[in-house]
Amino acid sequence: MSASTDATEPTPDVDALTLQNDHLPIGPVEGTELGAPVPARHGVFGRLIRAGATSLGATVLSHGTYIALLAAAHSSATFASAVAWVIGASFNYFIGRRITWGRTNRPHPVREMLPYIAVIAASGMLSIGVATLTDHVIAPMHLTNTARTVVLELANIASYGVVFFFKFTLLDRLVFRHR
Repeated sequence: MSASTDATEPTPDVDALTLQNDHLPIGPVEGTELGAPVPARHGVFGRLIRAGATSLGATVLSHGTYIALLAAAHSSATFASAVAWVIGASFNYFIGRRITWGRTNRPHPVREMLPYIAVIAASGMLSIGVATLTDHVIAPMHLTNTARTVVLELANIASYGVVFFFKFTLLDRLVFRHR
């Protein structure tokens, strides 16, 4: 084919340039760099699965930090939970933003970062509150450091599990909504 436009060749329509197989964008898509691979963002179930995978990674990182601070450093549950939350939330934002919602551009500070921080802060406060309350409740039991760490970790996991779907819905509908 020649580089010039032939009158007999049909002009490609916009849909053909932006979507291939109705799933994978092949052209410029809002919020992405030209030519960058973009995961299919169609369907809430697909985003939920990807969000679950990135949250699992953030959870492993966060809870590893939490356990290390509790068991090895003998930190307070409040401090350990706060540090673990910051590490997990940071990981989840940068990785989840790209993998779950296909965002590769620079984040907008007001439309994206502030609402994300508000949603994540609310879930983080819940997690930190559960850890602090649980530590207060089990303090009179004089548990060994290992038993204390296990009880606090179970409470922490339970608090994260409870808010996952609520947090996903807020992030999907408010923070990273499709335009």
